[in-house]
Amino acid sequence: MIINRDVNNSDKLFINHLRGLLILRVVLAHLGLSWFFLPYSSYVNAFFPSLFMISGIVTYYSFLRAKNSVHFISNRLIRLYTPYLIIVLLAFILIFLLHPTLNVNIFNFFDVLTMNMSIENEPYPISQVWFLRTLVFITLLTLPIFILSSRSAHWLLLPVLVSIILSIGHTNSNIGSMFLIKFKGINEINLYQPLASMGYYAWGAWLYATNKFSNNKFQAIIIVICSINILIIYLNTDLDINLANHAYYQDIYYMTVAFLAISLLLILRPILQYAFSIQVISRFLLFFNYHAFIIFLVHTFFIQISETYFGWISIADDPKIIIYKISFVILASCLVSIPLSKISKQLTNKLIKLNNKRLLLSK
Repeated sequence: MIINRDVNNSDKLFINHLRGLLILRVVLAHLGLSWFFLPYSSYVNAFFPSLFMISGIVTYYSFLRAKNSVHFISNRLIRLYTPYLIIVLLAFILIFLLHPTLNVNIFNFFDVLTMNMSIENEPYPISQVWFLRTLVFITLLTLPIFILSSRSAHWLLLPVLVSIILSIGHTNSNIGSMFLIKFKGINEINLYQPLASMGYYAWGAWLYATNKFSNNKFQAIIIVICSINILIIYLNTDLDINLANHAYYQDIYYMTVAFLAISLLLILRPILQYAFSIQVISRFLLFFNYHAFIIFLVHTFFIQISETYFGWISIADDPKIIIYKISFVILASCLVSIPLSKISKQLTNKLIKLNNKRLLLSK
């Protein structure tokens, strides 16, 4: 089977715009987009797994370009950890400068290094870091599949199958909690999240490797299959239609909606590209794409600032305050991301060069 071994410029631009849009969606969801009109507004969460899909495409082609698996894994982990550690370190420094007597437990290095701090030990609300933690686990879990895919791209469907089976298992038997890792003194780790989410990740890699990414006929088939499955679930179960209640331990309903959302984004590509061709929209989304890691990590800090110091908490009845809060959080996140992204990217590149040099000398 012929495998598509590179991402062309047109697809790369579309992926960059789409990732910027999805990062913006994360920010807006935390500002209230996902709960302002429940249960219907909860369905904006259906698009979050598309970030895993995009990560799967980008990471798979990083793997294909890598010298070997050790280079790939080590450099990938550097890219995931560097912005996270910079942000967390700066946040703790800021806390100690403002509140030198505050007793914050920063010595549980295992929780910090696994991106799994408990709420009471977080420097600010940073629960969204579960996405990066999940990417770390997925990178490790899917490496053997990436290696096997050199023989056939269809090996990439194995994680998709595993994820679907797990979601069915949780739907029928609530197996999600069986994948919690608990040890005394550390925050529990949810391994169900990477096992479920690796399906979207591998799906993205498979879609692009097999040229299904831009195949509208194939995407239409997936949309029909997912729609039928959703209808069957709705008619035959006592379905809680608030999608957020299906998200922590992803069940088959959430996963079906997520795959439907992925195919909708891809089949609507011509419309999206028309919007992306508008210069102001393009620049805005490419900015969010370029600074994705930093904006993703810091925007909740500014949400906390707006609520703690400005009192913008219960804002549902005041559209003016809603605009103030959204504008402040987005503007502050964007401004801070410029220097922090520069620092993060420079440090990441230096660490990768040192890592490559070390691996070369170790041969």
